[in-house]
Amino acid sequence: MNFFGHYFTDSQKGKAWYNMGLVFPDLFRDLYRKHVPERDKREYSTQALEFIKGMKSHIERDKMFHNCEYFIHAEEELKKAFYEKGIFEKIPRAWFMAHVLTELLTDKQLVIDFPEKVKVFYDDMYTTIGDEAIVDELFDNAVFKTVFLSRMRLIHHDKFIFAYANNEKIIATLWRVYERAKINVSMETQVFLTPILLEIVAGLDGSIHFDWNQYRKINL
Repeated sequence: MNFFGHYFTDSQKGKAWYNMGLVFPDLFRDLYRKHVPERDKREYSTQALEFIKGMKSHIERDKMFHNCEYFIHAEEELKKAFYEKGIFEKIPRAWFMAHVLTELLTDKQLVIDFPEKVKVFYDDMYTTIGDEAIVDELFDNAVFKTVFLSRMRLIHHDKFIFAYANNEKIIATLWRVYERAKINVSMETQVFLTPILLEIVAGLDGSIHFDWNQYRKINL
C-alpha cells in the first residue's frame, strides 16, 4: 500500500498514464486482481501500453523493496511491538497489518519530506481522469470502468494522501485496507486497538527512516 513510494521512485515526467499504472496495483487492488489488461491479446494505444508498463514496474519494484534491509527491519520492529501489545491475539492476520503499516509509514515519510511531489501526483491523476477513451480501452467491463473512474475522482477530490502526515489518519487508512481485504475486525476491536497502534507508531517515529533518493538510483 505504499503507492506513493512507487510514484516517487519511478514516475516519469509527462507520462501520466505510465505513472498511474505505477499506483494502480495498490490503489485498485480489487480491480487489479480481477482484471489485468496486460493479459489480453488485443492491441493497445501508446497510453494504454504505458499504463500496463507502469503496472509491471510496480510489481518489479515491490520485489526489490519488500526484500530490502530497511523494509524487513521496519516490518520486524512492528511485529515485535504487536506481540508485546497482544495484537496478534486480537485480530486475524496481524502479520498483514504489520506489512501494510510499514508501507503506509514509508509513504508518510515521503509526504512530509516531498509535499511538492504529492501535488504533481494529483496533477497526473487529473490528466488521466479526463481521458475516458483510454479508460474504455483498458476496461471493457462497464462495472470496472465505473469503479475505476469514480474512485479516481474521489481520490483526486479528497487528496487524502496529504493526511498521511497525521498518525490518526494512517491508522484510519489501515482499517480501511483491512475492510477492503475483507478481513473482519469488529468496530469494538478497532476502537480498542487504535490508541495502542497510535502509541506504537509514535514510538517508531524518527527511528525508521529510508533514503528514498538513494533508492531511486536503483534501476528496475
